Amino acid sequence: MTIDPEMRTNVSTPVKIHITIVDDVIAGELLWALPLGSELYEIMNIPFDANCCSLGDVVKCVHDPVAGQLEFVGLVERKSTGYWKLLFSQTISGSQRTSIIEELKAAGGHLEAAEGSFFVMASLRPTDPGPLTAILFRHQASLRFEYYLPT
Repeated sequence: MTIDPEMRTNVSTPVKIHITIVDDVIAGELLWALPLGSELYEIMNIPFDANCCSLGDVVKCVHDPVAGQLEFVGLVERKSTGYWKLLFSQTISGSQRTSIIEELKAAGGHLEAAEGSFFVMASLRPTDPGPLTAILFRHQASLRFEYYLPT
């Protein structure tokens, strides 16, 4: 499904949506999203724990009157190619980390810092995730990483 650009003319401020995570220590995760109309939202950030969607994906949400929040219902259109969780070694310098981050961004990675040396990165279609993975393997002495393909 392709979102009609006209639907974006009434975009209001970003809202938070809740994604329930079953069988996890945490009950769920909140993500920022842009309302597109007709209960559709575009994800604005990269999840840390939810594996159902990622940056740029269009999802359907409904208002949960009990919890008083928007609740994720399902994925409508995938725009991401997946995401990586990155943990930089404490032994590398800030300039080395910055250099690796800039290399990943130049290859089409969208990064968000979580805490200190922990980052998540997503790539959007039509970006081929292969070059990003190659960069990560090349720098594997400086970081650990895991790849997640939203389900």
